[in-house]
Amino acid sequence: MTIAHIILLKVKSDQSENAEKALKAIAELKERLPGLVKSVHLGINFSDRSQGFTHGFTMLFDDMAALEKYSKSPEHVEVVNSLILPTFDNRLCVDYEVADYSSL
Repeated sequence: MTIAHIILLKVKSDQSENAEKALKAIAELKERLPGLVKSVHLGINFSDRSQGFTHGFTMLFDDMAALEKYSKSPEHVEVVNSLILPTFDNRLCVDYEVADYSSL
């Protein structure tokens, strides 16, 4: 079953310039990890209901094994340690199995 991995981020006040670089690096993980990430969707928040979260992204994976492999990959760890942690104050992660309600 498809797994959705959703991350919300709050950019640090002095790191706005690095946020775009961080998002680009996240998007590039799909190509750097062929066969693991099915899709990546990311952007800058425009909602006034975001509770301070400024950026977000969603990744889709074929299954839990692919998400776990992605999470432990050196490429992912490098992006988190070199770009995400220095650029963003807070992160919120939600992972779930994508349900198919089309037949209801």
